[in-house]
Amino acid sequence: MPNVVHEYLDSARKKLNDLGVGDDQIVNTTLGENSVVLVESNWVVLTQTPAAGTTLTMGTPVHLGVVKLTDPKASGITPTG
Repeated sequence: MPNVVHEYLDSARKKLNDLGVGDDQIVNTTLGENSVVLVESNWVVLTQTPAAGTTLTMGTPVHLGVVKLTDPKASGITPTG
């Protein structure tokens, strides 16, 4: 599992897809209030499970905790990707 924390959500999803993780295995959890992901490039990954460095097995779900770039929780983060 690569480290995708502090990456834009769309970049994190592409990186995971390139490793063979299907979209049906990637679960986004919004960490902001009453938020829904509409445009992935407006969101940044704050948490991930499994942790970076973990060996992924076929079918393992990947949970990404994301916040919108305008959310105070994203303050001070410079997204990559």
